[in-house]
Amino acid sequence: MEKEFSHIDILDAWFRNEMNEDQRRVFEQRLATEPGLKAEFDLYAEMMAGIQTAGDKALMAQIRQTHSQMKAEGFFQEKREAKLVSFRSNAIRWSAAAAVALLAVVTAWWYWSPSAYDKAFAAHYQPNPASLNTLLDSLETLGFAAGKDEAYRDFVAGVQAYEKGDFAQAEKQLAAWHRLHPEDDNGRYMLALSLLAQQRFGKAANLLLPLIDNQKQELAHEARFYLALAYCKQSFQRSAARRLLQEIASDSNSPYRQQAADMLAQLESR
Repeated sequence: MEKEFSHIDILDAWFRNEMNEDQRRVFEQRLATEPGLKAEFDLYAEMMAGIQTAGDKALMAQIRQTHSQMKAEGFFQEKREAKLVSFRSNAIRWSAAAAVALLAVVTAWWYWSPSAYDKAFAAHYQPNPASLNTLLDSLETLGFAAGKDEAYRDFVAGVQAYEKGDFAQAEKQLAAWHRLHPEDDNGRYMLALSLLAQQRFGKAANLLLPLIDNQKQELAHEARFYLALAYCKQSFQRSAARRLLQEIASDSNSPYRQQAADMLAQLESR
């Protein structure tokens, strides 16, 4: 049960995927109802994102110590009436400043020391998959947005913006289309790609996940590979990235089979 964990161990268990289904459900319910715990979770997530080697025990110990000090000082304590995180003393402010400084050090270390997953992503990520040309050809055959409503013109303009490398504009227009037509898999996929190109990996992954079993094989293969790439850039999804890459590498029908095998070899050689 969840009560077997101490507070810091709850966070450790979540980010290491060590919770069972019941524990995850209880923890997610607590995140939704306890602002103090959510504040701890968000800070811990940022810190964990900077830890790229499991053997960096000194850094992990420092983060644990800072976390404990901040909690003891009341950094995460919520006021019952206002439901806001309390900053009631200079000591708390100094604790917060120390945490920010630590996060800056971790972030700098992360940029200068990319993990094997980051290197694999950099070597194999391409913003323009084969399906983009197929989609553009089909839109051209249909006369792009001729005779279509405004929402569809948003979709077409979003695809064209993506092709030109204007990923922020692509996101804006594809999101407008997706809000009105969430059932459209092409719109969902292109929106996911525009987010991935802007390094918004979590949101991209959430959009890609429902597509990996799509009946359209080309779309399913691409969604699976790009989901693996998105997971590579999320420290708490690395095991999921490896599992997906193993599935792709063993799928004789996947056009990404060799790339997945190369990525796995790169991860093994770290």
